[in-house]
Amino acid sequence: MASRQQWWPGRTPVSADDQGEARKGLAGLEVQLLKDGERRGRGKAVAGDIDGLYAIARSCPDTLTGARDKSLVLGGFHYASRVSEPVGLLTGDVALRTRGLIVSVLTGKTKYSVRNASNAASRAAPR
Repeated sequence: MASRQQWWPGRTPVSADDQGEARKGLAGLEVQLLKDGERRGRGKAVAGDIDGLYAIARSCPDTLTGARDKSLVLGGFHYASRVSEPVGLLTGDVALRTRGLIVSVLTGKTKYSVRNASNAASRAAPR
């Protein structure tokens, strides 16, 4: 078997021991930051609600870009998408139906994909 050094010339291989040591060092730094009174991050996100969703949809301009943004927000809200999930959608992944959309999402938050999520939010979208 070829060594990792041959696969990635100029890079130093990292062992599991090195990773563990780095994690331990980062944990120590995190504790030190807390002792010094420094807080990192934004805290827990506020839950989205329908009023906020309508406000976002109404704020989208009446342009092609605005329609795209509105569809991403309304569709993504329905299946609780992360930013990276709608990025992979292709035209064939979205099918228009009488009562909404059928969206085939190829990625998900877990190892299981979210597939064929019906989007009822498209019926209730503000105009």
